[in-house]
Amino acid sequence: HLFSKDVPDWGTTIKGNDQMNAFPARTFYYNTIPAKFPEYPFLQQIMIPEMPISEFIFDENRDFIDQKVDFYISEANLVIEIDGSQHLGKNQKILDEKRDEYILTNGFSVVRIPSDCLNDDYKIDLYINKVKEILEEHSDIFADYKRDYELCLQDKLPKEAMKAVATMRFQIAILQLCINGQLSLNDKEWKIAIKNKEVTGYEIAAVEDVLLWLKNLSILAGYEYNEPALDIQQTTQLDSFSSEYIKLEFSISSRRTSASNTVKDRIYISNCWRQDIDYFQMTTAKPINYIIDDSGIDKKNSFPGADLNEKRVALRFVLKNLYGFDDFRPGQERIIINALKRRDTIGVLPTGSGKSLCYQMAALLQPCISYCICPIKSLMIDQNQNLKAIGVNHTAYISSDLTTEERAIAQKNFAQNKYWWVFMSPERFQSEAFRDYLLDMGRRQKVDFGYAVIDEVHCLSEWGHSFRVSYLNLVKTIRRYCPNISLLGLTATASFNVLKNILVEFGMTDKSDVISIPSFTRPELSFRIEKCINTDKFATLKKILDGYLRFFPDLLIGKGDETRCGIIFTPYVNGNFGCYPLSNDISQNYKADIRCFGGDIPKKWSTDRIWDIYKREVQDDFKNNKFALLCATKAFGMGIDKPNVRYTVHYGIPSSLESLYQEAGRAGRDKNKAECTILYTAEDDLKDVIRNLLSIEAKPSEIREFAKQKSHWNNGQDAFRQLFLLSN
Repeated sequence: HLFSKDVPDWGTTIKGNDQMNAFPARTFYYNTIPAKFPEYPFLQQIMIPEMPISEFIFDENRDFIDQKVDFYISEANLVIEIDGSQHLGKNQKILDEKRDEYILTNGFSVVRIPSDCLNDDYKIDLYINKVKEILEEHSDIFADYKRDYELCLQDKLPKEAMKAVATMRFQIAILQLCINGQLSLNDKEWKIAIKNKEVTGYEIAAVEDVLLWLKNLSILAGYEYNEPALDIQQTTQLDSFSSEYIKLEFSISSRRTSASNTVKDRIYISNCWRQDIDYFQMTTAKPINYIIDDSGIDKKNSFPGADLNEKRVALRFVLKNLYGFDDFRPGQERIIINALKRRDTIGVLPTGSGKSLCYQMAALLQPCISYCICPIKSLMIDQNQNLKAIGVNHTAYISSDLTTEERAIAQKNFAQNKYWWVFMSPERFQSEAFRDYLLDMGRRQKVDFGYAVIDEVHCLSEWGHSFRVSYLNLVKTIRRYCPNISLLGLTATASFNVLKNILVEFGMTDKSDVISIPSFTRPELSFRIEKCINTDKFATLKKILDGYLRFFPDLLIGKGDETRCGIIFTPYVNGNFGCYPLSNDISQNYKADIRCFGGDIPKKWSTDRIWDIYKREVQDDFKNNKFALLCATKAFGMGIDKPNVRYTVHYGIPSSLESLYQEAGRAGRDKNKAECTILYTAEDDLKDVIRNLLSIEAKPSEIREFAKQKSHWNNGQDAFRQLFLLSN
């Protein structure tokens, strides 16, 4: 936390009675606070005078919409009122009580201090103690503030960290000046004079970095780029510079006060009033139709450096600076370029090939709001966390994992352009309230949408293995409520029938917009089918784990990045083959921390909400390697990006070949070797038939004849349904 050494100058913001020369609120702020709160030396720094009620209570009440409180401390949810003699009247007391009740019911505390107590130590202490009691409730926050305040006073904050903060704020200021038209790439020279309060020496590098980005983005978009010369002066006397210079009063520790902007030719850069509010809001523009020549990308997706045109070099600049990669994986660049051309695109890439990078990068290169439709909640959370992990903020997800209040806030923020990117379920589009948000954004607010990404797009098809009702008419709904949006569908599994279905749903006729690669082989994965010992699956599973443990004794222990993680996929949450009882059995047998994850709630759990909270914790802990083995249903199967899964076990026949590919594909995403095992219990009367039917020599007529005998389906479960599909 950054604090200035100076007491904030609020000028005439703190009100009083000029005619009677009475300013009790100023007396309280400048005299009483330092005298009575020595244990909170930073209190003046964080108190906000004349705070509009509508800026901390967002449920607007017309009775108080234009009213302000004397002082507000956001860190303690505390309002302090200094009451002069005008508050003694009966009518005013009634109004004060009504207002206090409104503030209290919204979760804030109110302390009213009569102004005639300010010069009476005994009386004022009664009210000061009330304030201190409330501040003590937030002692953990204020302990950090006190520590950092003392570091600021002693100039002991790390200079490099402060320089980094100054660099970022200066870059934001440069971009805002460009948006305002005060700076332009058409200028021959940028003349800027800066009066720094804390750190210097960041200015030139900060602007050069901005210009480097603008150059590469201009090349990509096909805009003319003319780099201005830089005349950036660091000074203590801004008045000595002519009007040709943009004059910046720059502080990274001072908070904005009414003293800011008192000189007309200055721009003040400082901390905002509220540290607990994110003031970000997307300003959108029409999507850019990038025209990038991709003819140099051959069918094998090789990328010889000499063949790269200027725009593809610029695209790699973005890749390197956002994600840290020098080059694209096979298929990624073609998908991104096609999407940037504003063509509806379907990308089919193997698991672990970086499909999420395709839609993230395309969306980041559009001045628009985009969203992604995900089939499972765990995938939304995972992808949202991945974006934040690389420093891309102002994203959100909207799912049933959130409380009703959290969902309402997320939807409202989305509608108010607080996010550039949102993950959501297909069910969201069945909500009339959400569709109204989309209409309002597009029609009234004139928001420009970039991409509607349908992740795991095979779910859109009635042939897809996760098909559900919410996908019916999904594309039509998107087209209706966001008519100018581009579609981008991505999957790792799309059979001929599924792909044909998706093309119809997208309304696509040009098959060149379907982008894939020649081979889906995952050479790092090895597969094996393990017949269960005496039809005892747990005994067979134990045999497999014991075999691994002989080579890796610490296999079931979370060891940070060195953890060799595993996932056991089960068909159900409860019952003999459920992930919940299985995780308990493994935990007891190996005295290890084994957890579970599934869509349905285990029978012994009390409420869905507790189960949802537990699942979110499990997902976070597994991703952060706090435990090593997870038992899960397919609810954890699609898209979860965890690089160090070394083995998967299917505790039963997967429901389809697509399911097997998706779920086993969680392993080896770091491209190191991993093993995938399927356990099965062969029925005596069926084992030879199944073996023959699954052999490469099997005739379609034999498969079709066997599949028609639906009496077998109870024994073979979904495997026979898959045979039926294959036979057709």
